[in-house]
Amino acid sequence: MKVTLFSKKGTSDKVYQLAIEEAGGGLFNVAAANGRRGSTLTRRMKTTKPVSYEDAVLVFNGIVAEKKSGSSAYTEGEDSTPYVGTEAADRFTGILPQLLTEATEEEAEAMIVSEDWGMQEKFDGKRIILDVAAGRVRGINRKGLECGIPETVASGAAALAVQLGDFRLDGEAMGDSFPAFDLLTIEGRDLTGDSTLTRHSTLRVAAAAFGSLPACFRIAPLWTGREEKRENFERIRSEGKEGVVFKRLAAPYTPGRPNSGGDQRKVKFTQTHSFFVRAVNQKRSFAVAAFIGGEWKDVGNVTVPANKAIPQVGDIVDVRYLYYFPGGSIYQPFFIGVRDDIEMADVEAQAPLKPKPKDEE
Repeated sequence: MKVTLFSKKGTSDKVYQLAIEEAGGGLFNVAAANGRRGSTLTRRMKTTKPVSYEDAVLVFNGIVAEKKSGSSAYTEGEDSTPYVGTEAADRFTGILPQLLTEATEEEAEAMIVSEDWGMQEKFDGKRIILDVAAGRVRGINRKGLECGIPETVASGAAALAVQLGDFRLDGEAMGDSFPAFDLLTIEGRDLTGDSTLTRHSTLRVAAAAFGSLPACFRIAPLWTGREEKRENFERIRSEGKEGVVFKRLAAPYTPGRPNSGGDQRKVKFTQTHSFFVRAVNQKRSFAVAAFIGGEWKDVGNVTVPANKAIPQVGDIVDVRYLYYFPGGSIYQPFFIGVRDDIEMADVEAQAPLKPKPKDEE
């Protein structure tokens, strides 16, 4: 069982091959190879150890579905029309968010004291661009796909549009709450070429002109002064919140994520990681694998709370944890939820798992 997928976007022209291979003893592996079309492909194993054919098929189908629905838009056709022949074909909007890169504590300190950088709280929700045009309200996820949003958020956005006209907000969906941290368009005017500081100022002025915002909306403050950045940095950390985002104040809004650095940097105070679901156990738990040292490794089991659905093999899930025992498992994992807005490549590109502190060993 094998498939070859293609993706062509701008100057990027990629091939992704996936196959189920016999490993002996009635067990199988799932192997992938990817790279630029016409070049030597890089081979990787997608199973951490040989599995039954049934489990291999589950992994295989999960990866194919993820590749076809992801922002890289892989297809089985060599012309690589985005999302053609997939469930996402009619949902792709072409509107993509600007994504964050990790920053160290040392880099954070430099950005706190610099006048070139502002800072906002990082929220622990689902990244959503809220697009309101011609009386229609759409939620758009980080892949650029139209997605569902809570009715309270949709009705609140419609109410805003009555006075503000069409607009496009970047923010975080957190149940019935929507903290907005950037304004991309308003009344048909594209603001993405404006500076971060100008866009946020326009957002605050528009919100003030509306008067009392719908209950589900709030504007995330942009702190620019050295002392207020430091004070809020320490406050957010002490309150056990997810983290902060530093934004270069003079930068435009650029969709996508740079390979390193960039104009929007995140510092996380809690340890959250995306994992690959390798197996679902008989009780309400599942086994996860992480991409470590260039290969997938088992890193333990995660219990599913009673109020959450059990994920499936091949799903990508977010898990909060305390630390990782090198060569072992994650400690005190907590299941946050299934991710339908990132790809396997995003999971592989994450920062390393946080190891157990030496003073606790």
